[in-house]
Amino acid sequence: MGKLAFVFPGQGAQAVGMGKDAYEASDAARRRFEEADAALGEKLSDIIFQGPDELLRQTANTQPALLATSIAYLEAFRAAGVTPDYVAGHSLGEYSALVAPACLTMPMRSAPCGRAAALWRTPCRAGAARWPRCSAPNAKLSRSCARR
Repeated sequence: MGKLAFVFPGQGAQAVGMGKDAYEASDAARRRFEEADAALGEKLSDIIFQGPDELLRQTANTQPALLATSIAYLEAFRAAGVTPDYVAGHSLGEYSALVAPACLTMPMRSAPCGRAAALWRTPCRAGAARWPRCSAPNAKLSRSCARR
């Protein structure tokens, strides 16, 4: 048999109801959702399974929800005897890829992920988010890029 890879998704892949099948079918998956709820001090699983979509799409909920769901599926597969040979993650999915081989534990990752997501939300409420702007003259910037 060939090698098996799991690739974990980043923000934007979330959907209300994701992971509920794993929660209902696997004790291992259910434990991971419960761990995430406990680490965050709230029932994130209710938002994941029931929505509303507007609440799930808030970054402060989306990021820990994707992490919890990804790891729940991973644990459901492991409980069924399926273990990946490789893991990778797109953007936020990198955290799941780190949890997968036990580089980080789920509770260790859930709370900081939730706090980081909350920080993203804070400046955006009032539309105050700004991108840094390069103030170097174009010629200077072009020379700098050409050297790389």
